[in-house]
Amino acid sequence: MKSKVNDLFSLKYYHASLGDEDLKLIKNSINLDPKLKNSLTEGCWVEKCSTSFPSFLNQDDFKNYTGNTVIDVKNFTEIISKHFDEYVLALTKRKQNVKLKLMDAWLNKYEKGDAQEPHNHCMVDSIRCFSGCIFLSFDKEKDARFRFHNHSMIDYNEPDDAFALLAEGVTCPDITQGDIILFNSSSWHSVEKQKESTNRTTLSFNFEIEGTQHSLDSRTLAKHEERELTDEERAVLLGKIT
Repeated sequence: MKSKVNDLFSLKYYHASLGDEDLKLIKNSINLDPKLKNSLTEGCWVEKCSTSFPSFLNQDDFKNYTGNTVIDVKNFTEIISKHFDEYVLALTKRKQNVKLKLMDAWLNKYEKGDAQEPHNHCMVDSIRCFSGCIFLSFDKEKDARFRFHNHSMIDYNEPDDAFALLAEGVTCPDITQGDIILFNSSSWHSVEKQKESTNRTTLSFNFEIEGTQHSLDSRTLAKHEERELTDEERAVLLGKIT
């Protein structure tokens, strides 16, 4: 048999505009000037930017559905859940009413010369499933692009060498200020080097799926029961079935 390389699975990401009202609510719900640190000298990242990671939120704030001094968790959760419902509907072709448990969130600010190396948000001791980014301040003509990387080109390379990868296998969403993207936490992504002295500010976050209910159709009204996502539905969300 002649050797060949075949496609395996394809991950899907969600991209939308928050809209003026939701963007304003998000900005009013968070402290846009928390204590930031140099990700290169004070953190463990390979490239430099100013970030509040990992201390922007306490996980108990999400778990208890309360607010704290830097974010209104209730408003934030409601906005993210609305977009995640659309994400799930597009993937599974049916309304799932998925429940989310947010784990953490942090601000990133990029000055001239800043960047972020290819990485994902999966950790050995983590049960996080999905991540997201909101572009609070972004000039699409001047600010560094957000990039998704082809898994097959990165998973077998050292992360420190990932910037040396060729441009092929990279997807750059067409971002506008106020946009939101949601994606599986295993997705590799990065930020190109910031070339202008503008205020590129993003809010990143991680969350997991707790469960779901049937949509309110005739079958659901008859059964009126809660259920977990099926193995097939979870596989679709995790990019294992398209």
